[in-house]
Amino acid sequence: MKKISLFLSFLILSFYLTSCQKEVAEVANPPQEFKPNGNEILTTEKLIGEDKQHSSFEKAIDDGLGNFYFAGYINEQNVIGKIDKQGFIIWQKSINFKVNEIVLFYGAGNLEKSALIVGNDGNRAVVAIYDRNGTKLSDAYFNDFAINTFNDVRYRHTATNYYLCSAIGGAGNSENDISPYWVNFTISSNGQISKAIPNVNLPAQIRLTQYPRIRFNKFANVVNTVTFFDSQPIPNTLTYTLEAYISYSERDTEGKILSAGMFAFNDEITYKPQLNSSGGDITKTDLKFIWQRSVGGQTPNAQIFLGKSIVIGNEITVVGSAQSTDKKTNASVGFFSAAKIVVLNKSGSIVSNREFSISQYSDIISDINLIIPKYSIIGYDNNGNPILQKEDDFDEGVYICGTVSNYTKDQDYFYGYGWIAEISSGSIGKSRYFGFPSGRHYFNRLVVTGQNIYVFGFKNYFIKGGGHKAWFAQINRNGL
Repeated sequence: MKKISLFLSFLILSFYLTSCQKEVAEVANPPQEFKPNGNEILTTEKLIGEDKQHSSFEKAIDDGLGNFYFAGYINEQNVIGKIDKQGFIIWQKSINFKVNEIVLFYGAGNLEKSALIVGNDGNRAVVAIYDRNGTKLSDAYFNDFAINTFNDVRYRHTATNYYLCSAIGGAGNSENDISPYWVNFTISSNGQISKAIPNVNLPAQIRLTQYPRIRFNKFANVVNTVTFFDSQPIPNTLTYTLEAYISYSERDTEGKILSAGMFAFNDEITYKPQLNSSGGDITKTDLKFIWQRSVGGQTPNAQIFLGKSIVIGNEITVVGSAQSTDKKTNASVGFFSAAKIVVLNKSGSIVSNREFSISQYSDIISDINLIIPKYSIIGYDNNGNPILQKEDDFDEGVYICGTVSNYTKDQDYFYGYGWIAEISSGSIGKSRYFGFPSGRHYFNRLVVTGQNIYVFGFKNYFIKGGGHKAWFAQINRNGL
């Protein structure tokens, strides 16, 4: 069977030039003065919520229809909703659990461009799905252990009468018993979530007890190869492999993060193909361990957290924060944080491990995202490789968001700016900081669409008990 692989990732290779492997984090020196420098480039800005209440956009994704799904809390009530590019709420639903992740689900009918969310209701893990108009189609609670946590979720396969998905997190009978937790579940054609996988004896849950006190954090966003098959007889069974790179944290019984790093797995799915269908009935799944890589910080035994990551070509870029010993005391987070960016190759070797002190106080990266122009195939060269033509009028880019100069004075007064930056090869390039000289401001998520960056977080947390508002803002990428 003829097979042609198209690697879109080379289009942005310039962002990931290989550098020497570093086992110990490098640290950039903080500047002498630090002030917000980006307020003038906000082209749209909306604040949502009542005064003296707490509101925040915690998660957000492009809904594929020109708007955004969001999750967080408005007036201290957990919510999921949809917001347009001008910052107006299209719909909003109250929910009874905290959302830890939201992903776009591409199903058919009512499931097309729906929102699949995971989170926690106390020690129960939760999965729910909402259609694009805000109707909850179903939810499911998981309490197989005393403690159950879901931090992320992904679609895996389309079968005849259902979609196979997986959620990840941690589970155990006590804090000392927590292990990485991978749960398989299905979504029917009408949106009903089930823990059963029809007609096949597949593992509903995989708990990796050989890694005590470790929890899965986030799946990496993988820029996959695109594979084309010519018209040949359909085989009896076909196996394909999804790359699964997952960040993790190891905690002690008091919740302190002892270490952080990345896992790599091959997520293999064997199925019986069907004529005129992209999927087929599953006969087997297999999660194969490849490697585990612990990532250290500048200071031995310092706390470190790794969260969101992207994979482009042969490199994995993961972001988070780390404890820094050269910063002033910050009562708000319990320890000081420097912005953390780690680049690994697909074999698990560290290419770059750096910590950035943007300000004299706490600097944290909360999200990483990228934009890649669309290309069409206009032919093939003599070696059978596709010839591409760019369709969009914007350039590729990789961006981060979070907060800088995050500080609490005397447990009462709060400071910090929302932060957006462009990154390349594990280094921070152009940066902008948003907010006021007083008050805490935080960007939790960013979405890049064409020439614009949209950020979601909270603003105006001035004083303890004073509340803050959910913050939506738009900037032009050329303004960075």
